[in-house]
Amino acid sequence: MAEIRLEGVTKVYPRGGAAAVDSVSLTVPDGSFTVLVGPSGCGKSTTLRMVAGLEEATDGRIVIDGRTVNDVPPRDRDIAMVFQNYALYPHMTVRQNLGFALRMRRTPRAEIERRVGEVARTLGIEDLLDRRPGQLSGGQRQRVAVGRAIVREPKAFLFDEPLSNLDARLRVSTRAELKALHQRLRTTTLYVTHDQEEAMTLGDQVVVMCRGRVQQAGPPMEIYRHPANRFVAGFVGTPPMNFIAGTLSKPGEYENAHFASDATNLVNERFVFAFSAEQSERLRPYFGEPIVLGIRPQALSLAAEQEPGRDFPDTNQFVLELLVVEPLGDTMDLVCQTASGERIVARVPAADGLIPGATVRLEAQPARLHAFEVGEFGAALL
Repeated sequence: MAEIRLEGVTKVYPRGGAAAVDSVSLTVPDGSFTVLVGPSGCGKSTTLRMVAGLEEATDGRIVIDGRTVNDVPPRDRDIAMVFQNYALYPHMTVRQNLGFALRMRRTPRAEIERRVGEVARTLGIEDLLDRRPGQLSGGQRQRVAVGRAIVREPKAFLFDEPLSNLDARLRVSTRAELKALHQRLRTTTLYVTHDQEEAMTLGDQVVVMCRGRVQQAGPPMEIYRHPANRFVAGFVGTPPMNFIAGTLSKPGEYENAHFASDATNLVNERFVFAFSAEQSERLRPYFGEPIVLGIRPQALSLAAEQEPGRDFPDTNQFVLELLVVEPLGDTMDLVCQTASGERIVARVPAADGLIPGATVRLEAQPARLHAFEVGEFGAALL
């Protein structure tokens, strides 16, 4: 096992001159499972390939187990990589594929047989040892690819989107196997995926990247509950967070600070959201400024009808047109629209009687409101 450390690592390709990876500093703790996640083109695979030695860093240091490896060839970095396309030798049996790297290192035959047997038992592929890759399913080929990495007993594993070729059901079961395997081996692992759900379920540490930079790194639930900026908030979580532009006002008509949206409800009134006293104190520097309110779909619920005789909406509530109902079993997603055209998604317990075109009233939980500066990467204010 080994710690992997990146210090200001940058990768600039000659053609175009744009930085694919821009001054990335990151520590993968010894024995951890760290996941790099982000949209296509964010630099996560390039970062992984620089750690592996398959790409040369333009600037910065890459340190593995205390040794700077920028000029060390891939074969001498003592890491093992698992690729998206498995990269198995089609003319070899599973047994031969698993032992290939050990044979190249002139490991004694008895030791090869012992280690191949142990890995096969660990991965449940003992009955596949005499088959060739063409005789295996996608999930079985992926297990063999993982086994070929494990059998080398490297200091670290590098995974480049290893589950993206599997169907949805097999992806779920295989990632559970990967997590259980890591808990047994405790080998330092750096894993790349574009699937934020996969990142959240697998990682001890999740690193969210965009445009070649690290936007936030930390435990998965910390990133979900306390996103550092608007990009992270919108990327992590299913369905994505709802964002509403508006203005933050200081206490006045309401006891604490409140937010008035630019969007309007079905009677052309702006939405009003009241913050708690603690939130208001933290938002004091932004009174009177335009901000963006963030509400996760899970923080919205169906609200009771407004009391008769009230001619203004309750705080923390939407009155919206229901566009689409998406049943998900015990829950359902309600895709709604404001009078001014913005989309709002709520994930609520399943209920009957909701049809497209109906008017719905949604209520937000005040403690779960988020606030951000204006802009794609606007910083979190709470």
